[in-house]
Amino acid sequence: MDQTDNVNEIENSPEENKPLKDLKISLKEGQSWTRFLEIEVPSEEVKAYFESTYEDYRKRAKVAGFRPGKAPMAIVKQRFAADAKSDVLEALLPKAYEQALIQQSLFPISSPNITDIKFEEGEPLKFKAEFEIRPTVELKKYTGFRIEKKTPIVGDKEVDDSLEYLRDRLAEYHPVQRPAENGDLIIADLLKKHTKLGKLKEEKLENVEIELGSKGILEEFQRGLLGMGIGEMKDISVKYPEDYYDPNLAGDQILFLTV
Repeated sequence: MDQTDNVNEIENSPEENKPLKDLKISLKEGQSWTRFLEIEVPSEEVKAYFESTYEDYRKRAKVAGFRPGKAPMAIVKQRFAADAKSDVLEALLPKAYEQALIQQSLFPISSPNITDIKFEEGEPLKFKAEFEIRPTVELKKYTGFRIEKKTPIVGDKEVDDSLEYLRDRLAEYHPVQRPAENGDLIIADLLKKHTKLGKLKEEKLENVEIELGSKGILEEFQRGLLGMGIGEMKDISVKYPEDYYDPNLAGDQILFLTV
């Protein structure tokens, strides 16, 4: 039978409700908002936690030959030393860390990285904690500014431009039986037949919408599409400029088979 099967659930120790005395704290600043705490809990506090924890074990331990709470402390310590040590560390370390934060007026925004734990019964508990704190924001001047309110002037040109924009956006397209002209919306299948550096590659693009005369369409492509009819096939060679917004096409010479 496991040792823990011989102990009822341990209640919180009264020591956990008391602030730790004579806590030694060393604070160091790291990069940006990183902080390092070195914390030492005096051996007297560690001893008090161990004694309280052992007493809890003795009250609830089921030791053969003894009634609950009547087992000799020496037997309790011998049988439950490892469990007691784990319980004390689990209670004492976060308490010391939280108390150190309060004493140093620190407000962490990340969980601490706990390292270099030195912990033995009868000795001080020592450990280090690394964490990031809430940044301090220094407000600059944000009141007392004068702002000039500008009232836009809307003339005939602005009205005409807005109406033209609405007409274009809400325009309905209908099929026509004539060669393509500026202002037409072409729906074409494109076969990208080769790419730069002479590397052969085919990539099919279906149902591509192209508005002739619109900005953003390269001039070579515009010229090649003008005058095309429905069902017509045509090779169009396009040279993309070096500063083209799409890096996959910038500086490329591509031959499109347009249907």
